[in-house]
Amino acid sequence: MTVTVDGEPAVGREVSFNGESVGRTDQEGTVAGTVPYDEQLRITVGGDSADRTAAIGTPPRQTGQVYDLSDVSSPALVAGAGIAAQEDTYPVETNATVTVSGETLPGETVVVTALVEDVAVPDATVTVDSEPVNQTNEEGRATITLPEQSGNVTIGVERSPVSGSTTVFLPELSLAVESALPLALPYTGATAEVAAGETAIVGAPVTVDGEEVATTGPDGRATIRLPLARTATIKTTARGMSRETTVGGLIRNLAILLTGVTAFVIGAGVGLARRGYRPRELFAAVRTLPSKIVHAVQWLLVTAMTRGDVLVKRGLSRLQQTVTHFVAVARGQQSLGELVEDFRTWLGESLDKIRACAGIDTGASGGTAATDRSGADVTVREAWEQFLRYTSVQRAPHRTPGELARHAIEEDDLPPDAVKTMRDVFREVEYGSRSPSERIERVQRAIDSIERDRRHNEEGKS
Repeated sequence: MTVTVDGEPAVGREVSFNGESVGRTDQEGTVAGTVPYDEQLRITVGGDSADRTAAIGTPPRQTGQVYDLSDVSSPALVAGAGIAAQEDTYPVETNATVTVSGETLPGETVVVTALVEDVAVPDATVTVDSEPVNQTNEEGRATITLPEQSGNVTIGVERSPVSGSTTVFLPELSLAVESALPLALPYTGATAEVAAGETAIVGAPVTVDGEEVATTGPDGRATIRLPLARTATIKTTARGMSRETTVGGLIRNLAILLTGVTAFVIGAGVGLARRGYRPRELFAAVRTLPSKIVHAVQWLLVTAMTRGDVLVKRGLSRLQQTVTHFVAVARGQQSLGELVEDFRTWLGESLDKIRACAGIDTGASGGTAATDRSGADVTVREAWEQFLRYTSVQRAPHRTPGELARHAIEEDDLPPDAVKTMRDVFREVEYGSRSPSERIERVQRAIDSIERDRRHNEEGKS
């Protein structure tokens, strides 16, 4: 602060804050002092005689402020050769702002900072839930360790009469386990995720049934393997807290899966047996399966590069149809048998496409087969060609038997049972090497039914 009289520097005047001298003014009438830790600030300036003082009317809010003792509007009054004293007191800001820097997690180390406006509060006592734990340094900072329990924690700072506090929330430890498969099964993988609130916990040990198997990485996750047991207990410990969860139904899920696979295999075997497939022929098909898979993979790669968008659209369309059918069955609008038949038709069409991409002739073009055929086989082929002439399908060689049959039913309104018989027999003979002679009568009845239906429609139009 600077003291003047009639605009001139008041030299050698003693200045006191709350009765404590902070020094005498220099040749420029200036002296520096620190505001004491008190609820009020009283500034006094010595007069031109040893026994006379004056109270300055306005406390300094910043350094360099000037106080003119000759200002008649000031509480300091000029009287002859001396200064008449007047006592005035002024409030001091004592509310401190407390901030916490670092991760506010149980057991974590953080830095506490105490400021009054932008002025640091040194030598202040720092408390955690009213318990003293440290003191602030010259910069108003102190390092403390948070409690290891979750919940609200009050952090306070006090240097009488200055004080302040803040409340932080310490989140609980959480543990989530997600199976790598839709069903949790023994010996399959799972991911354990450890976190506290939104913060991932790094380096937390993860145990499975009491045995430590992994530690969490930078994302708070660890990969574990589920045991062969009815249930698995997953546990973790971090920041002084422990969490555990149980993955149940492992053996039950395995039993459900094995039952489903067994039922599917038996059902497929029965279905193939009804279609005339014998075990020896099935083994032969399995033996040639690897080479066909290689051809199929090659075709799939080429198709993905050239027609990937089409395949995605078809896949999404098929998924939508499947969901629709399941909803219809659940509502009683469609029988389970119809759903199975729809799935069987789709499976047959898919097999047709796989066979075609593997280099097996579909026979839709009416060309000669790759291997010698019997006379009955030729008759089956002739019947198939005759059936195709009753359809309006374009580019038949590029269609599978399933696609051709669906087109004949939906677009050409041919009798469904007869068309499905033609489709099934053609598949059995062309792809399954079934005996055509045993199927001639079925083919003949089917083609006769189609011809009668076509003649009936034409007579009705005429």
